[in-house]
Amino acid sequence: MEDLEDGEDWRLRGRGNVRRIGGAKWVRELAALRMLYEWAAARGHVAAIPVRLRAVRTRDGAPVQVAELAPTDARSSNVKWLIPRAFRLCRDVGLRGYGADGHPDGSGRGRNDGRDAAFAEVLFASGLRRREAGTLLTVELRTRQLPITVRTADSGRLLAA
Repeated sequence: MEDLEDGEDWRLRGRGNVRRIGGAKWVRELAALRMLYEWAAARGHVAAIPVRLRAVRTRDGAPVQVAELAPTDARSSNVKWLIPRAFRLCRDVGLRGYGADGHPDGSGRGRNDGRDAAFAEVLFASGLRRREAGTLLTVELRTRQLPITVRTADSGRLLAA
């Protein structure tokens, strides 16, 4: 257990460690180490598991076992949902190269910004995973006639289709 505590101190706070990690990363490393030792103990390769556990209750009152060395300030990055307004902002600023004011930002150099934004729209609207959406065929898509407007690159004039 002392080796594990020393490792935790070095990984999170070590003065000479130029590659320190945060609490969430330490939680993942600790979970991987715990699972490795549980696997090894079940097969008789080790006598004891160095990760000590303690019982805690979740917000809904369910009891769970957590590692004693797990930091209390670690935040999970597991996003479960995204509201439409946040999605549109992410799509416009992150994929289309728009500024915070909602207008195209001249510093954006995206060559495939329209394609990337359309792919993100498919993912958001359908709930498909990236790999699933990436293998869609056009015959699998329901289509409807929509007016399409295209701006030509050379003259900048609008064409309606």
